[in-house]
Amino acid sequence: MLLGMLFFFGFSEAGIKAVITIPLLFLTASVAAHALIRGSYIFGVKIGDQPIKDDYKEQVETDEKNEVI
Repeated sequence: MLLGMLFFFGFSEAGIKAVITIPLLFLTASVAAHALIRGSYIFGVKIGDQPIKDDYKEQVETDEKNEVI
C-alpha cells in the first residue's frame, strides 16, 4: 500500500513519508514479533498441539540465571 502511495503521489510530501515509513516498518515488525514470541514463551503459551524441538528453552534458562536485578 505504501509503495502504491509512492507511485501515485510521486516524490511529494506524501510520497516521501511513504519512503521513510517502509524501512521503519520492516525494522520494527521483526522486533515486535520477537518480543511477542519471547513473552508468550516465557508465560507458557503453547505453540501447537504437536511436540516440537525446543531450542529456546536452554536460552531462557541461561537468561534467568544471569538476570541482573
